[in-house]
Formats: sequence, C-alpha cells, structure tokens
Amino acid sequence: MSDRFGRKSILILCYSFGSLSIFLLTNAADLWQFYLVGCGISLLSYVAFTLSYVMITDLVPPHFLGIGISLFRTILRVGGIIGFIFTGSLIETMGMNFIFIFEGLILMAAISLLIPIKTA
Repeated sequence: MSDRFGRKSILILCYSFGSLSIFLLTNAADLWQFYLVGCGISLLSYVAFTLSYVMITDLVPPHFLGIGISLFRTILRVGGIIGFIFTGSLIETMGMNFIFIFEGLILMAAISLLIPIKTA
C-alpha cells in the first residue's frame, strides 16, 4: 500500500489520525469512545512505526543505513524510557488531560517535520 500511495502521505495520515485519537481521549466517557481511541492509537503504533523504518531506508544513504536504523531504534527506546519517567511526574503535577494534549501536539509537530521532506 505504501508503494502505491507513498510512505510520507500514509505516515502523515497515521500521525493525524493518532493525534485526533489522543485528543479525543481527553473527553472519552463511554466504552465505544475508548474502543475508537484504541483503534486510532493502534493504527499509529503498528502502521506508522513500521513505515518509519522503511522511510529511513529511503532517506539515508546506503553506506549509512546501518547507523541510521540503529540510531532510530536507540532513540525510540531511550525516548520510551525517558517518557515513562517524565510522564509520571507530569501527571502528578499537571494532570492526565495535559499529558494527552501534549502528546497530540507532539504528533502534530512530527507532521510538520514530515511535510518538507522530499521523497522519490
């Protein structure tokens, strides 16, 4: 599917849908709303992260490909560890809704970083 529609456009769509889902999570009250949000976050997790690896292979020169994928995986894992630490302290000080809004804004920032990238 990414060969037909383009990896960048699918990533932007996944990030947009994930951001919308996370923003909806701040006001979710019924069970069906949580299921809908869970589908959006799952789409973000499974489709976008897989396509991110593929997009790295498109953007990084072949002789730096091993380093590029290694850096991406390392930053992803370190960011996850640091995220758990800071999220706990932010939840205590600012509340749960702030965390969801902040995460949605981070995804919107990722979309703005993807837009200027020129792909073949």
